[in-house]
Amino acid sequence: MYEDHKKSCPYCNIPLVRDYSNGMEVLVCPICGRVFEEDIISVESEQRFFDIQDLYQQSRLIKTQMDHPSLADSQPYSGSSVIEDYRSRRILEIKSVVHNVSQKLRIHPETEKKAISLLLDFHQKRNLKQKDLVAFVLASLYIATKLQSRPVPLDNILKKSGISKKEFSRAFRVFKDTLKIRLPPSKPSDFINYITNSLRLSYQCEKIALELAKAVEEKMVLSGRDPISIAAACSFIAADYTGENRAQREFARVVHCTEVTLRNRVREVIDCLGGKKEINKLVEGIYQQFSMRIR
Repeated sequence: MYEDHKKSCPYCNIPLVRDYSNGMEVLVCPICGRVFEEDIISVESEQRFFDIQDLYQQSRLIKTQMDHPSLADSQPYSGSSVIEDYRSRRILEIKSVVHNVSQKLRIHPETEKKAISLLLDFHQKRNLKQKDLVAFVLASLYIATKLQSRPVPLDNILKKSGISKKEFSRAFRVFKDTLKIRLPPSKPSDFINYITNSLRLSYQCEKIALELAKAVEEKMVLSGRDPISIAAACSFIAADYTGENRAQREFARVVHCTEVTLRNRVREVIDCLGGKKEINKLVEGIYQQFSMRIR
């Protein structure tokens, strides 16, 4: 029992006493024995705090900036820290999505960095909505691959991402217009590395295919054709010379065209370069370069 000096008995004018003898908290008068309160519910916190830091860490209530001892003398709260935290989280989210998509599409690390840079520039000018994030990430990757001469077929991007062509086209147009980017036209030589890597062809085959593609570009006869189909035809011819036999359907599958289209492009490339005799001379020159390097 102990006295409660805040309250007194109205009859005896004596401070009331808190009694815990029966396992219950009772507020009684020690003279007349009148009971004034019974089963009192404590309004105090059930936690014990020994210093201000302990209070800040254990309290379940939302604390203002001034409650923290280290921030008691700082500038008035303006909300800028919340904005900075949101931007930081958004940037990390963008980088994470770009990295995941790049891994799925096997994008070069340098191209991935370029795509992140473009996407952050775009994010400063226009707010990226969550529902459109993947579409704009694909647009940035597609633009980055073209700017760094490592283009990836659009059909391959759409197939592995699950984004519709209409949605991608809208994001690509908005992205390009916002950043005012002018993309260079794709050339057959730009796709040689992608095709040879996809089919695991040798460096020698890639070199021959690259020289064939550059020779076709100089002729400017097949300028109206799809450059990736021409690149596939050059790679097919080069693989035939190096003895790395691959079926036509494998080349067609990589570049997303039909086998008939591939055969037509092979015939057109041979005619453009002056026939198989001229191609043999070109390949022999490349082999001589290889032998000189080996020596």
